[in-house]
Amino acid sequence: MFGICLVIGMLACVGWYAVGRIALGPPWGLALGMTWAAYPAYAFLAQRAEPLTVLLALLPATFAVLAYWYRRKKRPEFALAVGAAMGLLTLLLTITPLLVLVLTFIMPTGSRRRRRRYTSTLLLWVGYLGIVLPLWTLYLDGSGRRAVLHRISADLGQRMEIGAPPGMLEEIRAWREAHPDQPSPPGGTFLLQQLLSSPGETVRWFAGRWTRTLYATADGRLQRPLFLLQVVLVLLAAYGAVVAVRYRPWKWITITGLLFLGVFWIAAAAAEPFARNMIPISGILVLLALIALADLYERTFGRRLIRRRRPL
Repeated sequence: MFGICLVIGMLACVGWYAVGRIALGPPWGLALGMTWAAYPAYAFLAQRAEPLTVLLALLPATFAVLAYWYRRKKRPEFALAVGAAMGLLTLLLTITPLLVLVLTFIMPTGSRRRRRRYTSTLLLWVGYLGIVLPLWTLYLDGSGRRAVLHRISADLGQRMEIGAPPGMLEEIRAWREAHPDQPSPPGGTFLLQQLLSSPGETVRWFAGRWTRTLYATADGRLQRPLFLLQVVLVLLAAYGAVVAVRYRPWKWITITGLLFLGVFWIAAAAAEPFARNMIPISGILVLLALIALADLYERTFGRRLIRRRRPL
């Protein structure tokens, strides 16, 4: 098992190297792959990633395909490959449809040719549904599909009890008394009801879980040093995001990465607020932090640390 995890970890490093190389240039790819591999927090957490292990390699590979679509001047045929990669990602990541929706709104932007913009969006969905629908229809009948959706919703409902405020716990107990045959309320519907009925309490509860995704570990070990490392990384990444968005060739790929990061972060906080759940998408944070360090170096010493790729 250790050997398999090691191979997948190496593939993840290669995946993030490809993201940095395709999106920003070869020096950035090398810096990203090496930094992601050496970052002590992820090296510690990746050993306990469990079901996320395969996702460590698959998610950066998917983002590399998306970066290639950007670098190829958003040619529609490459959008088909992006959709197919998203379809494969759906097998391991239930929030992938949300990421596809993000791309649906992002793809029509930033391109001068209207036909190319909407053709890319259409081919994105063709590639995505071409992978998902056959698996959904061939391997699951009607009852099987309902069972999968019910299990996902029930798992979310059970995990919401961790650290829930008293008002939410009372609502969960009342729901169980009214539905003794079901272990927990449907997660998405129940969370929306709580947000509408008690918005302040629900937002505070979610903010606490969101913060826990930075440092919380399953066994409670090394949470304080991990929190310090993660705070420094997030602050640098925030500064790097501003720098990258203001640089035109990097603008839209950065915005897409930030939206992916936000969706992933919200889902991790709602489902299971452990730091290990942020590992698959962490390369985006590392890349933005590297951009921040390069910009600070240039401002301090007046020399360019890593050459920026020329505009398209």
